Amino acid sequence: GMSSDLEWLELDRNPLSGTLPPEMFHNLGKLERMDIGAAYYSGTLPTQLGLLTSLRDLRPRITLISGTLPPEMFEPMKESLTRFSSHLNMISGTIPASAYQAYFTQYFSIYQTPISGTLAAGVGNWPYMEELELQRLAAKTLAHMGTTDEIRDKLLQNPELAELLRERR
Repeated sequence: GMSSDLEWLELDRNPLSGTLPPEMFHNLGKLERMDIGAAYYSGTLPTQLGLLTSLRDLRPRITLISGTLPPEMFEPMKESLTRFSSHLNMISGTIPASAYQAYFTQYFSIYQTPISGTLAAGVGNWPYMEELELQRLAAKTLAHMGTTDEIRDKLLQNPELAELLRERR
């Protein structure tokens, strides 16, 4: 098995393929960063990712992974997760409510995925958000969020986001 003291697992840009075995996450309680991008992984994201309670940076990006984002994955990480990058893959469904509980999230990327549903409702729970990448979301998502002005107004309801946007002008 893997070392229980492992803090960084970088499996991106490699010729590995297949599914992520759920048992690989059982002894990684100190893992802070996991990058599985730019590889040929397939299947779904295992709910056992929720065992990674110290995880700050999760990057299941540019893969063949499909299915939905497991709600059980985000709840245990709500005190640690700061970066979630899941773009350019086939993950679909909606963003689970538990993702919005990851209070310290600074970067959240789901662009170029078939994710749909309502997004803006929970965005205000991310007071530390610095970058939110939503380009090319499924049309259904954009319809639920409203026009560009309505989306901006929803995001500006969060005082910290409003201040951040004022500072960047």
